[in-house]
Amino acid sequence: MHVIKQNKCSHSAIDQNGLQTYDRDIVELIHYTDFKTFLQQQFQSRIAKNSNYSMRAFARDLGIAPPQLSCYLRGKRGLSYVTAEKILDQFKLSSLQKKFLLSSILKEFGRSDKKRGRGNSDLLQYNSSHYHALKDDEFRVVSDWQHLAILTLMELPQFHFDLEWIANQLGIGVETVGLAIGRMLGLKMISLVDGRLQKSASYVSYTVDTSEANQNFHQQVLDKHASAIKGRRTSDRILNSGFISIDESQIGEVRLFIDEFCDAFDQKFSMHANHMNKNSVYSFGIQFCKVCNVTDQAGVNPSEKPSTKKQVG
Repeated sequence: MHVIKQNKCSHSAIDQNGLQTYDRDIVELIHYTDFKTFLQQQFQSRIAKNSNYSMRAFARDLGIAPPQLSCYLRGKRGLSYVTAEKILDQFKLSSLQKKFLLSSILKEFGRSDKKRGRGNSDLLQYNSSHYHALKDDEFRVVSDWQHLAILTLMELPQFHFDLEWIANQLGIGVETVGLAIGRMLGLKMISLVDGRLQKSASYVSYTVDTSEANQNFHQQVLDKHASAIKGRRTSDRILNSGFISIDESQIGEVRLFIDEFCDAFDQKFSMHANHMNKNSVYSFGIQFCKVCNVTDQAGVNPSEKPSTKKQVG
């Protein structure tokens, strides 16, 4: 499944032997560029579930001193390999996931050039073998929906490199398919080997900004869903829409919940699915948008009032 979020995107692909454990572990770490990012995300996840959760409590749960954790996250001091190992023991991670994160510690804080070089080499091996990162300007080139649809179509066992066949499957023109494939070849997202298209890496990931290209992509997906309301059989679509009243202080928790749902959805129906049983491509989207501007009797938007919560830790 290809999922574009507000600030990150990952495209998962499965080879003919199905998704290996190695691949699953790596894709779950794609969003973490280093050990510090991993810890910051874990901390924010806990705050989203408990707004009173503090840095002191996080340090306690990790088994290290609060000042040590605070200084590391603020970039004031490093972290030893042994301490990093101790911290990771508090999380349910595979041996490969731990090795990936420890390599980032070794690269940054190894006590010798040799150790730092080894950490850097390990990370480069993981990155080059399993995902291809696109820059923002590269994303703009392939932001039209058909590029990601073609990448996903390549996961099907019946896929073959024929422009007319691809065009018929996606309901677009042959020329549009040719141009899309040409762009992805140019960016080395895919390659042509012995007359067959192949992905250059198991996963394609890139940072998505708030550019017009990003907005256009989401609009295109929404348009596809809108056309499916009348243009597709009810058995070929699932639509759930509505309105909900909410405490806006919980938006962080909502984001986390949606992120976790998307990851679970991907793993159950795409990543862990039998590759040879796949026979179609669907678009997938979740929208959660504010539709009103509520004000109190004084004319102040409650979400814009200064917080009265005390900071702990």
